[in-house]
Amino acid sequence: MKLKSMIATVITLVALMGTALGATFNNPQLGVSVNVPVTLNLVEGDPSRGTTHAGQAYTQYIYSGSQPNEDAYIVGVHVYDSLTITDADLDRAINGFAGAVNGTVSNVTEVNVSGQPAKTAYITLPADKNGRVLRFGYLVSYKGSRLYQFTFGTYLDTQSDMAEVAEFFRSASIN
Repeated sequence: MKLKSMIATVITLVALMGTALGATFNNPQLGVSVNVPVTLNLVEGDPSRGTTHAGQAYTQYIYSGSQPNEDAYIVGVHVYDSLTITDADLDRAINGFAGAVNGTVSNVTEVNVSGQPAKTAYITLPADKNGRVLRFGYLVSYKGSRLYQFTFGTYLDTQSDMAEVAEFFRSASIN
């Protein structure tokens, strides 16, 4: 009986460790899933309604989570009421994100997510009052009237688990 109890405990611990090491964020209603090492929660105030500078109405869903070392993972979905998104909107999204955080864009690369056009970029902010520099890895894609954003943010002086970061971006999926 003790051996069975020990085996059950080990299986439970392994399952819990797997959950702590990473999980899949999946939202079938928004058509998005991604492997992420933290729990992502809908940010306070979302979903929220907004309008672009061109007058296009949308609903925004932003999910975020962070690790003890301050690394942040963010998944954003913007559902537009009547706009069909195009490849040109990927650059607008990158530049809009950079502008919103007062960042500088570099290393823009064309990729795809689930067969859909996508782009990646680095967005680097100026040093804060403590001299720390924040950088975002940013992946943006679309399908129909939905714009998908996958973002990882870290301070350059932080030791990040780059295997987790790579898996986050590699596993991004839209449908």
